[in-house]
Parts: sequence; structure tokens; C-alpha cells
Amino acid sequence: MNKTTITFLVVLLYSIMNSTVVHSQMNDSSDVLKTYRLEEVTIQAQRLSLQIGVSIEQLQRTDIEHLSANTLSEIITTRGGVFVKDYGGSGIKTISQRGLGTEHSVILLNGMRISSIQNGLMDLGMFPVEEIELLEIAQGGYSALVGADAIGGVVNIVTIPTLRQTNVRLTSSFGSFGEQEFSGRGSESIGNVHVRAGIGQQRCSGSFPFTFSNGNIIYNIERKNVDVRTNYGTLQTSWSLDEKNFLFGASYYYTSERGIGGLITGPVHESKARQTDDEGVFQILYHHLFERDFSFGLNTQLHHQYERYNDPLLNVAGKTLDNYFKNNELRIEPNVFFRSDSSFSLRVGGEIVKSLAEGNVLKNNTERNQYSSYLQVHYSLDLSTTILHSLTVVSSVRYDVVPTFITSFSPQVESGLRFERFEFLHSELTLRMNISKNFRVPTFNELYWSGGGGIGNPNLNPERA
Repeated sequence: MNKTTITFLVVLLYSIMNSTVVHSQMNDSSDVLKTYRLEEVTIQAQRLSLQIGVSIEQLQRTDIEHLSANTLSEIITTRGGVFVKDYGGSGIKTISQRGLGTEHSVILLNGMRISSIQNGLMDLGMFPVEEIELLEIAQGGYSALVGADAIGGVVNIVTIPTLRQTNVRLTSSFGSFGEQEFSGRGSESIGNVHVRAGIGQQRCSGSFPFTFSNGNIIYNIERKNVDVRTNYGTLQTSWSLDEKNFLFGASYYYTSERGIGGLITGPVHESKARQTDDEGVFQILYHHLFERDFSFGLNTQLHHQYERYNDPLLNVAGKTLDNYFKNNELRIEPNVFFRSDSSFSLRVGGEIVKSLAEGNVLKNNTERNQYSSYLQVHYSLDLSTTILHSLTVVSSVRYDVVPTFITSFSPQVESGLRFERFEFLHSELTLRMNISKNFRVPTFNELYWSGGGGIGNPNLNPERA
């Protein structure tokens, strides 16, 4: 089976297998068994490789297992052109693509954006590796497809699909610095409904002794306040309503409390800074097949994020530093996909986004509405010469509107010229080209920050690239 086929294909194939046997009554009244074979149907959704052109790298589940990584950041840091900023121990881990800041990359979950509108980042240490089926990394500007902020690149996390099977798996591990991890997951099927659920927790004190050198004097110090306590839960369901209508639901919740050890600049050091994070994502993806190569999709997502940073030892403007914010974002993304043959496909879609933010780090409660529409044409030409194999051209255009703030027109042309296999290289050669116009919308922190440590500028203009 094609590995790029999404969760709904698995459900569809099982549905087809259960419905292909049909009894018909013949003239002689004898029972005759007839089998009707249907062609494979691919639902175009979730996977970034089905939306973005040729410059994309994929890591399958087997690749991820071979890396023996414990966090998403450890997986990403093995890729070329990607750098993970690891703030150590209990600190956050953020992505940098092509030398740009983390706010210039977009993180997707099952094809829908989960990057924070508050600060533009996602902590790569938050998402459990055990729930990742596929990781897709696209380098370069892709505002023409995913909208604002996709200047450095895009990362898509695809969760493990629900399957027609019953299983339960429990794992635990213990490590240095008091690390303890536990996770459990299982799946079950009831008719055409398939469910997969998982839970996990991690505890780590993080404390350790070390020596601090100050000239000729060496001090023995213990690293403290770097403990981490996290819990997460996931729930996924897929449901084939009939042979043309499919539903997929996914929910993910993560909570953590961590100590922030801070910098050590001398033999006497004390830190009491704490950070609390709560993040929840709830997705419903609906797909309707008109024909094998003509489908309609409606994806919705509710994203909740809460963060609090408290440092009783840090005084700003006569007040102890204690900042928090809470965001809620609703996304609605309709799309239509059409393919005439293997060489030509067309995708039309849009987004409606409503974001609400509140907290003592903002001057006032903030609301933002966004609207966008896009068109993508994918064309492949089979050259079949002694040197050239094929040419792929992907043309995209997108229009974004953020009322009273910004409008942006984002065109893009991407191409890939594939050569025939060179025996002396023992591999294939592909030349890729990407020309695009991209933009980034300032985060809520950059626009409206009023907590300790600075003030935002509501007159900031978007970045252009």
C-alpha cells in the first residue's frame, strides 16, 4: 500500500473489502456469488506531500524508530538545513530553518497549523514521539499554501492512524537525573468506527552536581530547579459513514510544569522561576468523494494554549515577575481537489480563522480574524529521453486578509527536473527551483505585549520575503 495514503484510505479499503461481496438472484433461482472490485481511492488531506510541490523530506515511522529519539526535537535536529535551539534541561526547544527565527517556520499537526499566535513558536519537546507516524519537512517559503510565517519552511506532524485492530501497549523507562517515563496506548474497532487512545507522563528532577571554576578557585555546586513534570493524552477516531463520506477526529492535550534553572554566573546561585504550559488541540476532518479523483474536504480545529512564567526573585517596575497568557483559536479550512489524470491536478481551498487572546501580558483582550483563499495547479510531464526523466511544475497563489491590519498576495512557482538514473552515481539526480513571495504577521507579543520586560508596538508592519 502507498505509504502516503492517509488514515481515511485505510478505513475506506476495509469498508470496500467488507462490501465487495454481493449476492444476486439468477433466473434459475440459484445463488451465485459475484465480486465487484473497485479501484483504490486516495483522500487528499493531512499529508503535506500532497499539497506542497517537490522540495519535501519525509521521515516514516520506521525511520523515526531507527533514530531512537526521545523527543521531536531530537528527530528534527538530524535533518540538514534545520537547527534546533535547545535551552537545556527543562528549557524549551524551538526550530530554526535556513538560519531564520522560530517565528519564521510553521508547525502543522495533521496538516493544520498549531504554531502559537502569541509568540510564534512551538516547544518541540512537547509532542510525544510515540504518536508520530510521519514527519514531513519542507524547506523554503510556502506562504502561497500555508499562509503567514512560512518563510523559512514548514514541518507537518502526522499522527499514527487508527486501524481495524485491537491492541494494548504499555511502556516505561528510567534514566539518570531521576527521569521516569510511562506511556500506554491501545486501539479498538466497533463496526466502522475505529478508536486509538494514548496517555503518558514524565518526571525528572534534573538536579546534578558539577564544578564551577572561578580562576584558580573551584566550587562544587548542585544544579537545582530544573525539574520537569509532564502529562499528555491523545484520542483519535475514524468513521466511514458510507463509501463516499468519511470522518476523522483527533484530540491532543499536554500539560507541564517545569523549573527554569537560569544562568550560573558565580558560586552562589539560586533560581525559583517556574513555567506552566497547557495546550490542547481538537480536530475534525470531513471528506466527501464525488468521484475517485474529485473530492471535497472540510477541516476544523480548536486550539487552546495557556502559559504562565513566574519568578519571585525577579522584580520588574516594583512588581514580582508573574506573566501569563491564554489563547483560543478556531480554524475552518474547506478544500476541493480534482485530478484529471496522473499528470494534472487542481486544488482550491481557503481558511477562516478566529483568534482570541487574554492575559496580563497584553494591554487588552485581543481578537483577530483572518480570511484566505488559495489555488494550486500541479503538472507533471514525462520526458522519456536518454538523459531527462520528467518535469514537475507546481504553481500556487494565495490571498490573505487580516482586517484593519494586512492584505497579502502570495504567488509561488516550484519545479523539479528529474534525470534518468546515473549508474556511476548509483542514484538519481533532481534539480529543484522555488520562487515565491512570502510574509509574516507580527505575533501578539510583538504587537500588544505589556508584561514585565518591555512593551509591544501595535504599528508594526508585516515582514516580506
